[in-house]
Amino acid sequence: MSKIDLKIKPLTRVEGEGGVELIITNGKIEKLELNIFEAPRFFEAFLIGRKYSEVPDLVARICGICPIPYIYSSSRAIEKIFEIEIPKEIRELRKIMLFGEWISSHTLHAFLLHAPDFLRLNDAIELAKIEPETIRKAMRLKAFGNYIIEKLGGRPVHPISCRIGGFYRVIRKTELKDIKDKCREYQEIAKELLKWTFKLKIPEVKCDYEYLSLKDQDNEYPTIGG
Repeated sequence: MSKIDLKIKPLTRVEGEGGVELIITNGKIEKLELNIFEAPRFFEAFLIGRKYSEVPDLVARICGICPIPYIYSSSRAIEKIFEIEIPKEIRELRKIMLFGEWISSHTLHAFLLHAPDFLRLNDAIELAKIEPETIRKAMRLKAFGNYIIEKLGGRPVHPISCRIGGFYRVIRKTELKDIKDKCREYQEIAKELLKWTFKLKIPEVKCDYEYLSLKDQDNEYPTIGG
């Protein structure tokens, strides 16, 4: 009897700590597990006793890539406690900043972290050697997402303009127009990148899922509520 017990650790392109355990006996796979672990950081504990106004800035540190949902969810929780009604205009501005994070985060995931796997490459550096223009476009698109966050939030990582009830500083109309104008250019870049992904060989995996979603107070997809 031949037995292979293989453990790969760590995986470097996952959030948290990742590893793979593979056991093969007589040429047959007996066990294949992908394990991703994120250690608890006890934010709930060290927030006790802090000022309510500090909470959004503190919980933003849960993630350097996607801090905005933590800022918004904590703000909404406190706004609900104090029965603060947020004007629709503020909700729309919050959505725009979240969309900036989506652009940045999803571009990072799709092209810098995930795409190399489909081409059997080790990382985005190897991908850049054979697809330099694709990586260049992806970096530009990611930078545009960061630009949106910075304009509304004061800086691209852990924004500082958000507060309970609204913003410490509201973006100017001229800045919003600038974002709108740039969207047309970057929409074309996004389309070009999407066409590139269609060329990737995707494994045929069928999963039986039931998709559910809440809706927000504007009867829309719950980007900042639900």
